[in-house]
Parts: sequence; C-alpha cells; structure tokens
Amino acid sequence: MALARIGTQLSHKRAQEALKESEERYALAARGANDGLWDWDVQADVVYFSPRWKNMLGYQENEIGDKPEEWLGRIHDADRERVKEEIAAHQRGLTPQFESEHRVLHKDATFRWMLSRGLAVHNESGKTLRMAGWQTDITEGKVSDPLTGLPIAYCSLIASDG
Repeated sequence: MALARIGTQLSHKRAQEALKESEERYALAARGANDGLWDWDVQADVVYFSPRWKNMLGYQENEIGDKPEEWLGRIHDADRERVKEEIAAHQRGLTPQFESEHRVLHKDATFRWMLSRGLAVHNESGKTLRMAGWQTDITEGKVSDPLTGLPIAYCSLIASDG
C-alpha cells in the first residue's frame, strides 16, 4: 500500500514537472516569436493575446483586454464579415486551418495588413472548445512594389515625375 502511494506521488510529481517544462517552453517560444500569438477559449469567450500581438498594433500589455472583440472589432469594415466567415468555416471543419489576410486598425489610426492563421480544437461531439494561432504583419508586402520593394506611394510619385 505504501509503495503504491509513493509510486503515485512520484508519477504525479513527474507530471507536474513535465507540465511546468511545457509551459516554460511555450512561454519562451511566445517571447521569441516575431509573430503575435492568440489563444481563444471559445466556451468562455476569452482570448489571450501575446504582448507581441498587442505591440504589432501599437499597444502596451494593459491596453487591450481579453475579449474576441478586441481583435474582431479592429478589423477593417470591408474585411470583418469575411474573417468571421473564415473562422466559422474552420470551426465547422470545412477548412484544415483558419487562414486570413485582412486589415487591422493600429493605435496610430492606420490599418496594417495581417496574415492570421489558427487551428480549432473540438470536443468529441465536434463543438469548438478553443482556437489558437498567430498573426504576422504583412503590410510591407501588401503596400510595396514587388519589383523594387519601395512603398507604392513612393513608386507612384516617381512614375508621375517621370
């Protein structure tokens, strides 16, 4: 009986150590990533946005809350419904992953192009429990000339002078 209890305690301690190591690995990866990370608990309707995610939009850690509207509400009006449909399609299992290019409002009142990707986790009955993913700022590629790499506004200026 005592040996079984010691074995259970050791097993529990190993599990706790493995969990701690996994959490540290995730935290390190999140801090080192150039992308902004998000993790949406769909059931609780709460989203974790990494500090990098917030910073990509010009915000400090405490300036953005934990509701999905903090992201969805900043998406350009012309893109918002499409993004919601892309999320819903992935949650229903119609796409292998959520992937979307859309504009998001920066704190400086300009829009930045973001590439967002994510994966849903479902329970055994197919209900979405959570989605997690990342966003990458692709503004430079969207607003620069593909040949010269110069900002499009600058290329337009050169063309009108020439």
